[in-house]
Amino acid sequence: MTESKQPIGRVAYSGFAERYATAVITKPHNALYERPATISLLGDVNGLHVLDAGYGPGICSEHLVRNGATVHAFDITPEMVELARHRCAQLPVELMTGDLTAPLDWLPEQSFDKILCSLALDYVEELVPVFSELHDLALRAALVRHWRAETLRAGLPSASCRHSERID
Repeated sequence: MTESKQPIGRVAYSGFAERYATAVITKPHNALYERPATISLLGDVNGLHVLDAGYGPGICSEHLVRNGATVHAFDITPEMVELARHRCAQLPVELMTGDLTAPLDWLPEQSFDKILCSLALDYVEELVPVFSELHDLALRAALVRHWRAETLRAGLPSASCRHSERID
């Protein structure tokens, strides 16, 4: 009998989603470095359509909505989806379950001004198909903002940790 291969992100977070959601609020790497830098690089989001791909417990989705963005978001981990729905319960944000490694044809093409993948791409083995999908979703010159944890683990300077790619 063969086992079905579960997505890496779902396997990684389903067992400790609640602990992660609590810790990430004050964990220095996230609270003082990654999240403030990400928010800063996204700039003014008021009136923009933003896709938060791999939103985890919904911290950035909440911030984006509170700052005037229309947010569509998806995450692979059902437990994270529930935590984000609780966090964003009274906010106009669309939170869905979705897989970055699967076709994203359920999202409207050329509809997002900015796309955020904060720490989500670390759980994707093949990046080219993912960026192809994100390209189809982005408006011309949209900003795709993502962090890769391996740059931090390798001890590279902070400038090398900022991965922003303009899709033209």
